[in-house]
Amino acid sequence: MSGESRRIDAYDFGTITIGGRIFRNDVIIYPDRITDWWRKQGHLVQVEDLTEILAAKPDVLLIGTGYYGSMRISNEAGRICSEKEVKLIARPTPDAWKLHNKLTDDDGTTVLTALHLTC
Repeated sequence: MSGESRRIDAYDFGTITIGGRIFRNDVIIYPDRITDWWRKQGHLVQVEDLTEILAAKPDVLLIGTGYYGSMRISNEAGRICSEKEVKLIARPTPDAWKLHNKLTDDDGTTVLTALHLTC
């Protein structure tokens, strides 16, 4: 999957368009694929929710915390990112999707983006 196909075209509450494809579930955008993102607790990111993401060894993990920013990141999840030297950035999803496009334009940085589409 090219960088262009990972580009987010549009976002609105509950729906995101990435590379022309419409998604209605929370997503993780990897350099080579897009997957659904299911969490142990819907509005709390825990270490268990980051296992696959951190295994991909990103330089940056960008988390969209929902339309209203309702999702939280546990202290333990933040700590494990720090221990693994992954820069964690959390923003409400209306801001995060725009930042995703800016960050992924830098070819030297591996960015994984996990987006909560509602709340």
